Amino acid sequence: MLKRFAAVCVLVLTYVLLLSSAWAQSVLTMPVSPRAIGRAGVYTSADNADPLAALSNPGLLGILAGHNRLMAAFYPQQTHYGWRDPYYGEYHVSSRVVQLGLNESALHWKLPVSIGIGYHESVLDILFPSDVGHEAEFNPHADSKGFSIGVGAHYAGIELGLGFNEKKYTSMWGHGERFTSSDYGVFVQAPWHTRLPYAPEPATAEGLAWTAFLTPSAAYSLLNAGSRYGPNQEMPERTARQSFALATGINARHPAGGEWRVLSLEGGIEGEDLLIDDSDVSHIRYQNGFGDIDPVNDLLLGQSNALITKRTGYEISIGELFYLRGGHYAPARIWRSVHASTDVSRYETDGYGFRLSGCLKALTLLPTVRENRAVSYIAQHLDVQYDAGKTFIRDRNAPSPYGRPLPKDVTFRELAFVFTY
Repeated sequence: MLKRFAAVCVLVLTYVLLLSSAWAQSVLTMPVSPRAIGRAGVYTSADNADPLAALSNPGLLGILAGHNRLMAAFYPQQTHYGWRDPYYGEYHVSSRVVQLGLNESALHWKLPVSIGIGYHESVLDILFPSDVGHEAEFNPHADSKGFSIGVGAHYAGIELGLGFNEKKYTSMWGHGERFTSSDYGVFVQAPWHTRLPYAPEPATAEGLAWTAFLTPSAAYSLLNAGSRYGPNQEMPERTARQSFALATGINARHPAGGEWRVLSLEGGIEGEDLLIDDSDVSHIRYQNGFGDIDPVNDLLLGQSNALITKRTGYEISIGELFYLRGGHYAPARIWRSVHASTDVSRYETDGYGFRLSGCLKALTLLPTVRENRAVSYIAQHLDVQYDAGKTFIRDRNAPSPYGRPLPKDVTFRELAFVFTY
């Protein structure tokens, strides 16, 4: 009887260790952009991507570099992510990134090509209290640090971005883990513009030149590919993401110069798959390419697939000043061999954001303000951005795919500084 009890204790402890190690690795794959989190993790268009977006799809960095000279973003405070439970502890996450963009004018060449480089860092602290209301007994720590490079090109109305992240992962959980991994991403969009009827062209001091736009986009990213890890370490969470999106709205050519996005509506759908096949527990292996994602049936036709995480999100922006976001997603079964009959809960998301540039562009519509060169220059080239994204679940009694209490509402916050061309 004692041996059986000891064996059960060992199995339970091993399960908790492996599960916590997997959660420590989540710093490698979790969406860290509050802007995208508000849309359930969906990246709708490169025009509205923040610097942290390149951590989930480095292909965005190449397109962002064509418009932005310098980009920096960070969490102004740590985010309490995941569970606050006396047995499972608290998860605190923070991220920061700095990126430099060079386009054809900065590089003094005639090719329609831009290059972006950057450094990124994400940190996950796991606090396991010894008892309720007491100090934490120990503090496991995991972080991912590395650099990014992206190349963007635009030709015949199509914008293409290719990118690469190199990450070094370190975890102080359990026996500790150290390995390097790579991310690859591609992002393509085809913006289309047309002048609105009866709109003045070009912009004059008395008015705006109004245009409507429609931008379809598609993206694919492969995270933690080419991972190099030791024989006694957990397999890194190699993940594939495929998305389609559509953005539409109204732009205006501002009298002070530059484009002003007066109104926009963006929406998209994304499929995400953990590329670890454990259907044969004696031979766990990685899947290739899209994994269990069927881009046509799962995303475009909307068929259900419990083996992938499906995300749907939208965003409404007004005058580049205020942004409202929402969405939902249903997590996939973690292990197909263990949770084949698990009923996965649906998570909701929402978010909002503010921009300094939208406020300044509105003010420069006034002739007296527009005549101030300093204000006009700042309105067109400098932006301070604040975004918040929240994920939550309405049914607190719904079954959890993770075998533990469902997390409380989690809110991510980001502060970004962008200097544009």
